[in-house]
Amino acid sequence: MADAGASAGPTPRLEVSLLVAGSCTGPERLTRPHARWRRVEFPALVALIRHPEAGAILFDTGYTPRFHEETRRFPASLYARLTPVTVGPEDTAAAQVAAAGIAPEEVATVVVSHLHADHVGGARDFPSARFVLGRGALEEVATAPGSRAAVRHGLLPGLLPDDMAARAVAAEDLPAARTGLPFLPRGHDLLGDGSLVAVPLTGHAPGHLGLLVRGAPREVFLVGDATWSSRGVTHGEFPHPLVRFLSADWRAYRRTTTTLHALARARPDLLIVPSHAPDLIARARSALAGTA
Repeated sequence: MADAGASAGPTPRLEVSLLVAGSCTGPERLTRPHARWRRVEFPALVALIRHPEAGAILFDTGYTPRFHEETRRFPASLYARLTPVTVGPEDTAAAQVAAAGIAPEEVATVVVSHLHADHVGGARDFPSARFVLGRGALEEVATAPGSRAAVRHGLLPGLLPDDMAARAVAAEDLPAARTGLPFLPRGHDLLGDGSLVAVPLTGHAPGHLGLLVRGAPREVFLVGDATWSSRGVTHGEFPHPLVRFLSADWRAYRRTTTTLHALARARPDLLIVPSHAPDLIARARSALAGTA
């Protein structure tokens, strides 16, 4: 039986907007081992995808001021000290989606790359959406770890909707799909038409997902935190070895970075967009606008 998403029918035309919903600061050297230890800003990327039939879809939800509420007390306060966050009400994904003419309750689907706060901070703002997560992330939602264990794994459970588990589906339970990408040939068809394919990108966090967007003016591969810097894509550069203690599977993370670099070399037309790489976000925005 052929994989879903491999039909000869035309792929629907999609609109993609790359938004930034807040940011945090952290040592540049953690993301690039030969950089300085100065603190730099890391944007929290959110992609708004408009599908002609399925409606509005988000990839991640960025930060909201709710992050500050959830990190007032120890041990969650450690999270805020390590990665100080800047976000205002007007910066949230919900505010930007509304400014684009879409009510937050009209967002049909949210694809969650993983459960760290900069990716799920706005999840409560989309009350009608189904959530698509990797199975490992879905298991984290179900187990609801205690506060110390949660912070150790980069989780703030209070950011998640109370009914998230009921509204969530594991990407692995969706139909299989061929991606057409070298090195990452298979994923899971989000809508059944091949336009959006969730692709497992293991290593950084349990159930980490990327999202291949095929129906946009340029093919876009949103890779979340599968690599933290643009040089992970362009040069296959790994982050500082200290990052191994922040990774679910350091060896898998390194393999994924190597794969993304090989993919970038094999497919220079593909827009590979990590969530925290300002230069690649800017490049993708220009390309999608037809100015690059």
